[in-house]
Amino acid sequence: MKKISLLTSFITCVCIMLLPSVTLANSDGSLQLNTTVITNQSGDGSSGSEFDIRGQLFSQTLTKRIQERADQTVSCHQVIQKIDFNRTSQNALYQKDYQPLKTNLFKTYNQAYLPVAKVAQSSDTRPMFFLLVLALPLMILTAVMSKIWTRRKRRR
Repeated sequence: MKKISLLTSFITCVCIMLLPSVTLANSDGSLQLNTTVITNQSGDGSSGSEFDIRGQLFSQTLTKRIQERADQTVSCHQVIQKIDFNRTSQNALYQKDYQPLKTNLFKTYNQAYLPVAKVAQSSDTRPMFFLLVLALPLMILTAVMSKIWTRRKRRR
């Protein structure tokens, strides 16, 4: 009975591992930063020399540089506010009439329907198969050998 349950669990594990998994890529483009790396030392043995900026975080030079950047952005915003987009351009390229070019540009255009690439892709299960073929028999052999050795030690 134990051999049958062991065999069925082994077959079930093999079937589950060989099923292709679907990989979906979906993101809104946001970047999640872990700021505790710079501010808090997590106690995992990392030294302070790994992050050279840690000693300069609240220094006067860094504060001055931050203030200079803030002043630059304010001046950029003032320049942007002064731009008048309603004024006609003096550039000769914008004064030229491009209407004949636009009408003849797509005169012989024929729309072609191209196949759309699928977002979901099936993953490759070959590495998992090799893992099962190599690792699972070794694990079973280890279990059997450990049982044999423990029985020998108990007999002595």
